[in-house]
Amino acid sequence: MQSPTTPAPVSVHVNGVELHYVEQGSGTPVVLVHGSLADYTYWEWSEQIPLLAERHRVIAYSRRYNHPNRNPRGTDHSPMVEAADLAAFVDRLGVGPVHLVGHSYGAYTALVYALDHPERVRSLVLAEPPIISWLPDIPGGDGIFEGFMAEVWGPLGQAFTEGGTSAGLDFTARWYFQVPWAEVQPDWQTLFSRNVDEWHALAISAHTFPKLPYDRVRALTVPTLLLSGGKNALGFNDLVDGHLERLLPNAERVIIPDASHEMFLDDRAASAGAMLGFFGRH
Repeated sequence: MQSPTTPAPVSVHVNGVELHYVEQGSGTPVVLVHGSLADYTYWEWSEQIPLLAERHRVIAYSRRYNHPNRNPRGTDHSPMVEAADLAAFVDRLGVGPVHLVGHSYGAYTALVYALDHPERVRSLVLAEPPIISWLPDIPGGDGIFEGFMAEVWGPLGQAFTEGGTSAGLDFTARWYFQVPWAEVQPDWQTLFSRNVDEWHALAISAHTFPKLPYDRVRALTVPTLLLSGGKNALGFNDLVDGHLERLLPNAERVIIPDASHEMFLDDRAASAGAMLGFFGRH
């Protein structure tokens, strides 16, 4: 899945962990933060690095428990831990303010980082952050968070604890792809299996989905683009994104009609085009 046009990754040590990253292009820096069960190569696979690098210096790193990093797995993982890593990483590279792009749990991380360091963020792109602890406060969200924790997240942690990696991956495949692990497409098997340590860490943590304070989110004036997959209409990602749009004072939302949660893969040109236009305005 690694593009032959992207340089081999290099690494830095921050916060007691090693983080690998790649970069391409020149100009105003763009930092890409991948989602769970992924790594920096997701941005190569989806062609976002070369598309964005036509106009920007693009930096894509792998979060602490993701390939090819080999940091010992902790037991109290959260987006706060990831945001602290991101802050140290950006400081070490000496870049900023940056255009910051986060996908899924990477968007959760990016939002926490922006709340803590708004002066370091030129603009913010959030692609469906799973802030599901907000759902009980959102019209139409009654019972969704509680159901997810009882039917998906709790059993996922139990699968890892009782059956190890193979059980955790099989449960994940049946939930995310609706098929057993053996029937998952090879590219996804590769991506998920080499990043399972992060998923395991999240599955057993008590702080995976912290409820970010509304007053802090409302006070964030950083220009923010919300990227949403149109196929998720009325689902919990759609509810959270709509809530974010109402909370953030300087937000705009782009819904990519034929895209799922994997909008960067489903419509690569539309995703990159929306971001490049947004960066150009900020």
